[in-house]
Amino acid sequence: VALEFKGDSLYALCFSGGLFVSANLGLNWNEFYIPTQDFTSMAIRGNNIFVGTGQTGIWASTNSGSSWSQMNSGLTNLFVKAIAVDDSNVYAGTIEGLFISSDNGWNWSLTGPGISQTISVETIEVIDSYIYVGAIYGIYLSTNRGANWSYKGFGNEIVKSIEEIGRASCR
Repeated sequence: VALEFKGDSLYALCFSGGLFVSANLGLNWNEFYIPTQDFTSMAIRGNNIFVGTGQTGIWASTNSGSSWSQMNSGLTNLFVKAIAVDDSNVYAGTIEGLFISSDNGWNWSLTGPGISQTISVETIEVIDSYIYVGAIYGIYLSTNRGANWSYKGFGNEIVKSIEEIGRASCR
């Protein structure tokens, strides 16, 4: 489902298999115990690991995976399709909109105006203070960390992935 490289560690999230970490580029793997399955997404910031699921919302660890807690306060739906982080916020895309947390995932609220609060969010890409959201019916952009949003097109398309390539991007 997801792969992330942070520092000297490679993290792999598998849909029903769990979260694994390798300190030697994938030669050996250690599994984290998270008391759920149906994994959909992952984001890492420092010692904080956030994992989205299709049924039980968001699970987070603040100690590099040693222990896990559910962090769903304020989410209106527990089907979390995408998670992303910047230096101060955590973003969670659900089938009922995009949520933001400024307290490391403890509390969630719907993001600002310009993005439908009933849209299914498929992917989130954070590039500096820009946040791109791929959703059913197109792409949305916030240039102020989620306070306001503008629609950037793609009509009736379902946008499943947005990736930055180099530092050049369409802003």
